Amino acid sequence: MKKQLKQTLIICLVLFISIGLISCKNSANTQAEFQQETVLSEEKSTEDLENSIEKSGQTETLKNSQNSQKSTNNKTEKVDKTNANKIETETSQTSRDTVGNTTTKGTTVLTTTKETTVSTKTNKETTNNTTTKGSTTNTTNQETTVTTTSPPTTAPTVATIRVTLSVDCSAAVNAGNETAQLISNNGTILGTTLYTLDQGSTVYDLIMSSGLTIGARDGYIYSIQSLGEFDVNGKGGWHYFVNGAKPSYGVMQYTLQAGDQVTFQYTLDY
Repeated sequence: MKKQLKQTLIICLVLFISIGLISCKNSANTQAEFQQETVLSEEKSTEDLENSIEKSGQTETLKNSQNSQKSTNNKTEKVDKTNANKIETETSQTSRDTVGNTTTKGTTVLTTTKETTVSTKTNKETTNNTTTKGSTTNTTNQETTVTTTSPPTTAPTVATIRVTLSVDCSAAVNAGNETAQLISNNGTILGTTLYTLDQGSTVYDLIMSSGLTIGARDGYIYSIQSLGEFDVNGKGGWHYFVNGAKPSYGVMQYTLQAGDQVTFQYTLDY
């Protein structure tokens, strides 16, 4: 009986010791995990702090860059404004060089001396000094845009007339002349054709502008389309008619009128 009780106590002691050891081990593990979590938390906090510092530095750098850009833009605007003021000053100076000041009984009048276009800034006030009877007064004038243009130039128009022309060699065709037969259509070299000439043109001007092959000498027409004088058995030549009548002077002396009908006709009675 005592032996069993002793064994029971031993077993309980062993169990108690085992439980104590297990508890210590668990406590140690728990403490290690807590320390590890603490270290990780500290590392994360340090990393977050570093990131925050880095972001802060980037933000500050960005702000500095933006401020630098704004400063550059401001400088550029100032330069542009300065250039614009210079341009306005030059324009105003050009305007004052072109537009003269005329003083009549104390009144200043703007006058232009050349037919050129003068552009000045509207509503820009300038102060001119006007001297009247030994005293100097300041007169403020309102500058306005003055535009002067010269009238367009047009070329003078030339009056024209319209006349007709026809060329006939039926007499040479009827006489059996081979040249006349080749250059004509049953004796018609040129049917009635309308021409536009300058006013004052002559019959000579008309026949020379017809497009036909003309043989002329000192204003005398001796050949049309290779059919010349004396080509038909030693006879023949060209006469001209105006409105059915034969003038008594040469083609260079006859001045045409609007509506004239001119005919050149080859005749054997020459």
